[in-house]
Amino acid sequence: MVDNFNQPIVEALTRTTINIPPDKGLWQHACYRFRCNRLAMFSLLLLLLVVAWTLLVPLFSPFGYDEIDWKNFWLQPNFTSGHYFGTDILGRDLLVRTAIGGCISLSIGIIGAMTVVLIGTFYGIFSGYFGGWITTIIWNVLEILDTIPLIFLVTFLATYFTHSILPIFFIISAFYCFNIARIVRGQTYNLKQKVFILTATVSGTTSINIIMRHIFPNVLGISLVHGSLLISPMILFESSISFLGVGVQEPLVSLGSLIQSATGTLEYAPWNLLFPGSYLALILWCFNIISDALRDALDPQNY
Repeated sequence: MVDNFNQPIVEALTRTTINIPPDKGLWQHACYRFRCNRLAMFSLLLLLLVVAWTLLVPLFSPFGYDEIDWKNFWLQPNFTSGHYFGTDILGRDLLVRTAIGGCISLSIGIIGAMTVVLIGTFYGIFSGYFGGWITTIIWNVLEILDTIPLIFLVTFLATYFTHSILPIFFIISAFYCFNIARIVRGQTYNLKQKVFILTATVSGTTSINIIMRHIFPNVLGISLVHGSLLISPMILFESSISFLGVGVQEPLVSLGSLIQSATGTLEYAPWNLLFPGSYLALILWCFNIISDALRDALDPQNY
């Protein structure tokens, strides 16, 4: 039983309701709820600092990501030589290589999620609203492709398109695009049966106007939530296939390939695994917190 002295503290810690101004719209409500989540705002600020660090380090560092320092092989982190994260077994600066690897991983995650949301949303709306035999054939083909393990497709592309990141980006985006299109298609089919859509159709409103003014704004929230939830899995999948050796190839580098090359020298050079691994964990943590907060902010039950 909680005494009267601790009762206000317990109520403050367990209170989940946020007082939102009644004169705000849907997206203003979502922004307001997101800003009220202090952990999400901290994660967003931390992620922005990480992205800035990732972009600025290769520009101002005196070392290249594939440049060999012939005097410093397997060097421990120190400030005297300028290798703040140390060097690997070939004498390459680990700070720049971690930044380049993070840049590639972030590009695949963020640009891939944006591509998935854009293509998956519009194709899901088109197939859910218009339908037709062409859409049915495409969906059956996609259902067959969905049964093929993604790692097999990536391995096949990596075999024939070496030293190129575009095929990997394409196949990962296409795989996740199908999942969002399936969700948007179901939402669009349900919205098409609503009274306001039927009223707009009877009044002579064109299909394009119905889609852009009524359907697209109603499915955009769920598309953004699922897109934000896909950033971490896409980054993690890219790191996994690079760890297996079928992802990003030399001379490029990703966080997964850095972790893979550091596993054989963990006993003698733990810094080769500590910095890329911690950096990857930090990125995934920030995106997970932000995506969860975005999902809560755009939840229709909160309005």
